[in-house]
Amino acid sequence: YELDLCSARWFHAITMTLKLYNLKTDFLAKGDGQKVSGTISINNGSVSFNVSASLFVTGDVGKTIGFTTSDLDVNGRPVRFSSTIATRPSPTQITLHDTFTGTSLVSSVQTVEWGTDDAPAFDAFNAAALAWQASHPGDTFELVLDAGIFELATVTGASGHFVAGIKNILV
Repeated sequence: YELDLCSARWFHAITMTLKLYNLKTDFLAKGDGQKVSGTISINNGSVSFNVSASLFVTGDVGKTIGFTTSDLDVNGRPVRFSSTIATRPSPTQITLHDTFTGTSLVSSVQTVEWGTDDAPAFDAFNAAALAWQASHPGDTFELVLDAGIFELATVTGASGHFVAGIKNILV
């Protein structure tokens, strides 16, 4: 009988409400980010961004791109530049949507990151999770992040943090 009681408790714990979200299938995140260290060149006041290796494909147009500049902010930290890819004239050259304003980088080795901006998917997840949690207080839920690199240009909801206000989450 004691064994049955333990089994019953174990079964009850497993059948408690558990909500499962998948960022890609439920909220259409792409997770298609790329992160490459390479030699880049871009001049102050330019939108023409060049790399020494064939990195870019036509499908990269519209994706968010970012890299660290050689400039420092008021706290002495490197400034990060972000934009979107407007065109791809060649595998080694893209045209940025925004003009680069900073010290020109000529044959500078930098880490460049680009991919679909998944911030809207994270915002949608946060809104759905908070709504679900309001009607299921104390219950646990899970967020599945499939393999990939998720780019977050700006998470507008959730005060800039995709887990803001969420409790009992397993990622």
